[in-house]
Amino acid sequence: PPEKIFMDINFLKTIHKIEIVSGLIEGVKIISTKGKAELENYGIKVTKALEEYDNNIEVNSFIEIIKEALETKRDIIEMDEFDEGKRKILNYGHTFGHVFESISDLKINHGLAVGLGLLSAIEFNNSISNQKNSELEITLRKIILGLISPYKDHFNIDLDLDKVQEYIIGDKKNDMKNLTFILAKNDNLEIFKLLNNSDTLHAALNAMNFALKSVKNA
Repeated sequence: PPEKIFMDINFLKTIHKIEIVSGLIEGVKIISTKGKAELENYGIKVTKALEEYDNNIEVNSFIEIIKEALETKRDIIEMDEFDEGKRKILNYGHTFGHVFESISDLKINHGLAVGLGLLSAIEFNNSISNQKNSELEITLRKIILGLISPYKDHFNIDLDLDKVQEYIIGDKKNDMKNLTFILAKNDNLEIFKLLNNSDTLHAALNAMNFALKSVKNA
């Protein structure tokens, strides 16, 4: 574990906005572990910080956002240092996100891929549970669409079942029998083990295609 973490906020002035948005998506994912109310407040801060950045390349507004995400992640890690339980919720959206990353040959960067992964997880959860999305998911979907829709031209990829199966099974959390997904249940994120079968994989593929369509239509 690190003894200290240093933030050089001026570094943000040296990178393209797409990389900043990529990092913000990771922050949004982390804060989603705290529930709908916290996520909604965080989304407001993110929107305001991006507006200030667009107006005059102001980056100080990102300090509070970064600290809040880091502190939240720290709290979760301290509860589960060796990634045996609770900490796995930090992988929310990543099972799908890694597929988008891999299929695009990393042309879709990690943060944007996680954004697509979160949208996919929301739709996947809806399809397998036959329940309406929770308030947490509705809030998260709105925030993520707002962040990644300006970059929809980056998402010109084709998905097929074989590739989705290959990359999902290749995820470190999965094996040939079971697939692990982090999904929302009411206002909380939980770990779900689903059978690695055609029904699960088709639902995953459909959810990912839905996520791509949602961004392109946003």
